[in-house]
Amino acid sequence: MRILHTVSLKIALLIKMSTKRSSRGRSVRLIAAATPAVAAVSRRRLTSRDAKDTILDAAEHLLTVSGPQALKLADIARASGVTNGNVLHHFGTIEGVQDALMTRMVDRLTARVLKITEAPWTEDQRMTMGIREVFDVFAEPSAAKLAAWMVMTDRVGRLDHVRDSIAQVMTGILRVHATGPRKDRAQGDVVAFVMLGVLNALSVGLYGPALSQLFGQPDTAARDAALFALLTLPDRGAEPQIQKGRPKPDRPD
Repeated sequence: MRILHTVSLKIALLIKMSTKRSSRGRSVRLIAAATPAVAAVSRRRLTSRDAKDTILDAAEHLLTVSGPQALKLADIARASGVTNGNVLHHFGTIEGVQDALMTRMVDRLTARVLKITEAPWTEDQRMTMGIREVFDVFAEPSAAKLAAWMVMTDRVGRLDHVRDSIAQVMTGILRVHATGPRKDRAQGDVVAFVMLGVLNALSVGLYGPALSQLFGQPDTAARDAALFALLTLPDRGAEPQIQKGRPKPDRPD
């Protein structure tokens, strides 16, 4: 009996050791098999488009929080989780980042306005919604700040993409105008009305909330007043009463 018991213990021990070896070997093999997959993930890089979007998202956040002066190379790289060299690789300079932000903002506005020009609405409805969209875009914290910064640094005029986008939007607006009830109105008057809308939207985006607070009004009061003034004009885009070459009325004493 003692011999049988000893043999049984040895057999059990051998089985246990064999199981451990098998388990250990299997574990090692599993780890070895998983290592290439982990390495592949670690070696994977963002596409150029994804990397640019990541950098621009970080730059836009910095712009919103601290203004254009916060758009410094090291801060953008740190916020986007890349190196300074990666930022320079994709955009060339810090000015390139700012230009790309402006381009992205203009693309958003262009897409939204063009979508409205293609909607099955009347000319007045499209114009109303288009002006509101422009106000909405510049109401975003980063948009008005960036636009003002680009103007102050005299770079907007150098961006061909901005001019091309404006031309694209105006083509859509004038196409709607050509089939509307005021199609006999001069195209220049329509352009003037659109410029007036953009100017008001940019001004409200920059100063609207602060100005409203100074007057003891809700933050949206200046925006509401500007929209009301634009959208209740007797004839939107009508010929101005004072034009170049016409005498200006006398000022009251």
